[in-house]
Amino acid sequence: MLSKTSLACFDAGSDYCPCALASLGQCISCSMLRGEITCDCGWNGVCIFDEFLRNGKTHKPPRSEVTAIVEQRRDISGTGKSNAFLAELGVPAELARWCLFPGSFIMLRPESTNEYFNVPLSVVEASTDGRIEVAIEVIGPKTVALERAMGEGQKVIVKGPYWSGLQGLSELARLNSGKALIVSKGMGQATVPQIAKYILRREGNLKVLIGPGNLGKVFIDEKLTAL
Repeated sequence: MLSKTSLACFDAGSDYCPCALASLGQCISCSMLRGEITCDCGWNGVCIFDEFLRNGKTHKPPRSEVTAIVEQRRDISGTGKSNAFLAELGVPAELARWCLFPGSFIMLRPESTNEYFNVPLSVVEASTDGRIEVAIEVIGPKTVALERAMGEGQKVIVKGPYWSGLQGLSELARLNSGKALIVSKGMGQATVPQIAKYILRREGNLKVLIGPGNLGKVFIDEKLTAL
């Protein structure tokens, strides 16, 4: 089970912890790094304060950017007003493995653009051999730029993974082998396959109710049928 503290900061205990907040005395998990005398974090993983000391009283490097290849692209536009597509990206295997966690998302932008073009996208699926899939709805300048830059074989810039894209993660962590119902619609479908796999790995009994929403299309039905 995840501790209350680990839910406060999703990076706690990861390769990116302690982060820059530790150097500023503003760590949201560690009372010692906030200048308090006693430890009351409740964290049962690797001690964040000790890691800070071992690292020379400085923070760990932040997430790096990598170049990914668009391996496949499939249109999922429905009857709604927006265009949308699924894209499978080839990324380093380690990054893909960390994206298996429910609520994982990445920052994605076209190659040769600056970070202002970053778009946060939920990971629909990930595999241990270095592939992740994202769903993109084209609704503004940044996603228009992605649509034009994401033909098969083209390169894009990926930063991640991040893990705080799912509220209520503590309830999933507590789920053992009980019954669960997932209700989703529109582009919210993008988060469902990862949650479904997480529940099923724990031998839960799962039902999913999906609606097309503003997108006007259900695009994860085949993925869920396969499960």
